[in-house]
Amino acid sequence: MFEWLKRNRQRKQSPITARYVIKEELKGGRTIMELTPIPQDVAFATTTQKLPDVILGLGKQQAAKYVSEMYQDPEFSDGVIKPTQKTTIVIISRFIDFLRKKDSTKFK
Repeated sequence: MFEWLKRNRQRKQSPITARYVIKEELKGGRTIMELTPIPQDVAFATTTQKLPDVILGLGKQQAAKYVSEMYQDPEFSDGVIKPTQKTTIVIISRFIDFLRKKDSTKFK
């Protein structure tokens, strides 16, 4: 966890699968880190265009392709919300589940 923080401190991102958010404070010249639990009844979501910023290593075109596949899959279509024709919102936890399913079935 702390290795991840060191590598991504400039990006101001938090790990998707974390159960805690790290809060940093500067007291007396020292940085104090406090772990705050993430509420479990909250769904984190993002737009398709911002998905590559959330999942490092995922490109914009690949994200759009995966979201389109996810929307067409009846098992995971509940993780995609299309409030307008141009706006697509993706629930991150469902997207990760979709990627795990794709990974487990890729050689079958």
